[in-house]
Amino acid sequence: MSEKCLEICQDCGKTFMAGPNAFFCPDCRKARVAATARENARERGLNKIGCAARQRKRTAEKEEA
Repeated sequence: MSEKCLEICQDCGKTFMAGPNAFFCPDCRKARVAATARENARERGLNKIGCAARQRKRTAEKEEA
């Protein structure tokens, strides 16, 4: 079982309860994940419309199977 203790966020400096391998508070982690997802989508050439169309296509393929 992991021991939780107060950690300090490396981005904003807030303290938060987390395990020994946490470096970012939940808010900063959420922002980083969203930024990475946007960057990956941009690299693949997807915009919001492209992402929605791709999701509809994948859903339709699953329903056919």
